[in-house]
Amino acid sequence: MELRSIICPSMDGIAFLRAWLPPAVAHSSRFFCPSNLSDVPSTARDVIYVHQLQTLLIHNAHTTDPDLAGERDVCAEEVLSINASTEQFEIAVVTPTLFVMLFETPEIFKTIFGDRATEYLHLMGSYDPERAIREAGMTVADIIRHLNDATRERLRATPTAQRILERIAILDAKPFSNENGGDHAVHRRPPQLIRWD
Repeated sequence: MELRSIICPSMDGIAFLRAWLPPAVAHSSRFFCPSNLSDVPSTARDVIYVHQLQTLLIHNAHTTDPDLAGERDVCAEEVLSINASTEQFEIAVVTPTLFVMLFETPEIFKTIFGDRATEYLHLMGSYDPERAIREAGMTVADIIRHLNDATRERLRATPTAQRILERIAILDAKPFSNENGGDHAVHRRPPQLIRWD
């Protein structure tokens, strides 16, 4: 049974999330990512409207500046609040991106990157994880393929994973059903789809 929607910035992000999330959470979630013509908050808004499930929005900050990351959080919340009650969503802004988890602890970094785990790669991964993965000659699919249970447990213990799991727990604890969407149910607008002729 699907309990929640999770909006992730990319298909690689979805695959990575599914690889380390606890199986019960992964199996009870429906995953979405934006198209090339949309962004994460707008996609989340449309998913909330169409699927009527509580929704976790995972938003890459693309910065290490906490003030800028906070601004992204506020902007995403404003977009979602227009069409949904606060019981219906949670936002997890990850700094700089979701894949920073691979660089947050020395154990995970060495396990994932092996001989390629240099100080330079670690520094790069702290501000541009996707570029560091490419520089190491790897792909997200390679990383996922080599994950074992011990590495998954270590990933779940990283600060970023803990924030995401915490947001999922908060979301699941919120009292929401299709009937109690609050005043926002009146103001919900259908997804703003663009017609291409």
